[in-house]
Amino acid sequence: VAAAEPLPERRSLLAAALPFTQALLAQVGRTLARAQAALAWPEGSPPSPPPPPPPCAPLSDADLRTYLGPGGRLLRPHDLRLHVYHGGVEPGLRKVVWRYLLNVFPAGLSGQERLAHLRRKAGEYAALKASLAARAAPAELALV
Repeated sequence: VAAAEPLPERRSLLAAALPFTQALLAQVGRTLARAQAALAWPEGSPPSPPPPPPPCAPLSDADLRTYLGPGGRLLRPHDLRLHVYHGGVEPGLRKVVWRYLLNVFPAGLSGQERLAHLRRKAGEYAALKASLAARAAPAELALV
């Protein structure tokens, strides 16, 4: 018969978790104290938030021309984006302005260079479409 070893004392789960729980609560208390100290406002009240920028009128053709330099190069893309963000775009200009917002044109292109870029991209699209039509079955093209 094997020698019987005495069983170690079993502590309850609560007794085992008590030191961990106490340490956790102490850390939470220190964290809350630091957060309260960091958020302590002078003069007893929080500062007022900055006023929102005033809404501006939708971007018009004349406004767009102010963002374009000689030859039609976009000079201030960040300002254009802010204007559109705060005021929107007139419906007739959306097709043009979205190309700037979505970076369809590489930076620094003049008006003529943008037109050539669009023609080149349209040619690439037509070539890709033709190569797809040559390789795919008509049933697959109908799904596309």
